[in-house]
Amino acid sequence: VEIKSVAREAGARSKVAVMSRDPQIDPVGACVGHRGARVQAIVDELRGEKIDIVRYSDEPTEYLKSALSPAKVSQVILNTEDRSAVVVAPDDQLSLAIGRRGQNVRLAAQLTGWHIDIQSHTQWETEAQRAVAAETKAAEETKRVRVYELAKELGVPSAELVEIMQEEGMEVTSHASSVTVEEADIIRDLLLGGEGTLDDIELGNIEIEL
Repeated sequence: VEIKSVAREAGARSKVAVMSRDPQIDPVGACVGHRGARVQAIVDELRGEKIDIVRYSDEPTEYLKSALSPAKVSQVILNTEDRSAVVVAPDDQLSLAIGRRGQNVRLAAQLTGWHIDIQSHTQWETEAQRAVAAETKAAEETKRVRVYELAKELGVPSAELVEIMQEEGMEVTSHASSVTVEEADIIRDLLLGGEGTLDDIELGNIEIEL
């Protein structure tokens, strides 16, 4: 059995990562001893300092999960470039994963050499939803058309086009304003001889081919 890493806050708590060169030997069990006798002897020598013995792994995800014990985490998202990880824990395991005054996650970070950001499952889902909403909004923004671009396409002065759009109820203030693809198609229809309006789109009287 080999000790791979140790993280310690003297007098309070330590974490020790161990591995075995023999696949038939459980490194954690070997260090704990029968009914905890082996590790308890060390605890007594350290006057009651708590010791967590965890299984070392070359796989960062498994190592991080082990290092955060006794908490059970559900997901680990790695960023290998800066050796950071977002760890998702069930809501009822969050406080255990963090530990008193952040001790558990702090020791786990020292033990593994990874920066750890712990989030509850609810927090993770909320952030994921926000990210999706932001991506959707960004995608919608890329589909918008600038007034000056549309004016150039239609061969009309930008100022005149702004007035036309405002009359149609579009929220534009200058040539730099932007409108949706649907609104741009309505303006094209109006200036090319059609009689469509925004109300026609809302009522479904005009079909727009995108």
